Amino acid sequence: MNDLMSSHSRHVPHCQLYADRCPFCNLIVREQTDAYLGFIEDLFRPIVDRFWKRWDATGDRIANNTDVDTLTCHLALSALSRWVQPKYHDILGLAEEEIMSHPIVVQKRGGK
Repeated sequence: MNDLMSSHSRHVPHCQLYADRCPFCNLIVREQTDAYLGFIEDLFRPIVDRFWKRWDATGDRIANNTDVDTLTCHLALSALSRWVQPKYHDILGLAEEEIMSHPIVVQKRGGK
């Protein structure tokens, strides 16, 4: 555990680069990416809603076969994967059992 924590201390804030081999970084990226996605959706929702109403009023056939929430989610996912580079912050207080049962640690221990 000390070896994992020691090597992880050099990963922050670039956790995304180490998420496939560091259990701490993996958890940080998963949790904080979800938070960033929600934040971006909240920023985009009023804009998408405003334009959606305009498209309905003018009869424009933009974004057929979807709805405001789905379009907002797709735009937020696109922004997060293409334009936005989240700045990851270390998570303090992760339980040792959570780390020791993490798939990366289990694999390093030989699947025990």
